[in-house]
Amino acid sequence: MARTKSAEVWALWRDRLRRYLSSDLRVAAFCDWEGVSQAAFYVWRKKLPADSGLRSRTCNQSTIKENQSTIHPIDGNASGR
Repeated sequence: MARTKSAEVWALWRDRLRRYLSSDLRVAAFCDWEGVSQAAFYVWRKKLPADSGLRSRTCNQSTIKENQSTIHPIDGNASGR
């Protein structure tokens, strides 16, 4: 019976992380919404296999291109002195 419960918990967290990835929420807001702690969220995100695609959000090339125009180099001499 322990294996069934364990498998259910893994499936629950796999589904929860998929919901997070499809949301536009930050971790804190998502965890509040789901009723789980941020610590548990990060533990489970780390537990799941890296190749599952559930560890981080990915951005597509069009998002990168859209945001490139807003990235400006930092002037190393602009220390405010």
